[in-house]
Amino acid sequence: DSDDPGYVCLVDFQYIGRGCPAKDLAYLFVCGMDCFEETMEEMYLKAYIDELEKAGIAGEQLPRLDELGFTLDLAYIDLYRWMCGWGVWGNAFLPDRVDRCVDNVLSRIP
Repeated sequence: DSDDPGYVCLVDFQYIGRGCPAKDLAYLFVCGMDCFEETMEEMYLKAYIDELEKAGIAGEQLPRLDELGFTLDLAYIDLYRWMCGWGVWGNAFLPDRVDRCVDNVLSRIP
């Protein structure tokens, strides 16, 4: 209920449509949360999946935590790639996190 002071709604004002949710999560964690700490990431991802489930998302449409974490790695890499052309801002954890993301992605390539 939007009258509840704890109600939160995220809207990407530039584009509304279907896409990879990890891109929005990466942008939120890097640019939208001054208090975000990388140690909180898994907690937020679990909460995101729980909320999707409460909203009726089920089966193959509901991402697994490991899948969402991997796509978040890709989204961090993509966001940082874009920021390198425009300027890096937001939460300072991103450059080191991207280094680990690249290692993780490369380790999954046979």
